[in-house]
Amino acid sequence: MLCIEINFPELFLDYLAGGVDCVLFSSYSEDPVFDVIARGHAAANNVWISVSVAAQYAQTMPAGVIGPHGIRLASCPTNDQPALVCVDLDRADPALDMALNKARPWRAIARAAHIYQEYRVGDPRSTNRTSF
Repeated sequence: MLCIEINFPELFLDYLAGGVDCVLFSSYSEDPVFDVIARGHAAANNVWISVSVAAQYAQTMPAGVIGPHGIRLASCPTNDQPALVCVDLDRADPALDMALNKARPWRAIARAAHIYQEYRVGDPRSTNRTSF
């Protein structure tokens, strides 16, 4: 993903549907909300996000890796110097058990609407969205 694309959750859903485990995200933004959004997408979609940013913008969003639980696993220093981090994308890490082995499969079922199927109603008030 490139920069502004972090604002489009449908792209993450497309990647998720394709079985992606890690999204590579490059940004040249001074907006600190990009880090918040990236962490949210990582947690909501249970994917790793590798963040690449220009060193001069490291104060607002450091380069690094966000885990599928939305927590940064590693970050580069924020001192305007080039840096690199490496992490193992370890599916067996106990800290990621909830995100990878419980939340991700459950959310796939929820997105397919299977868990709510028995609760659906056929009331016309639910389908007519132009009147009260």
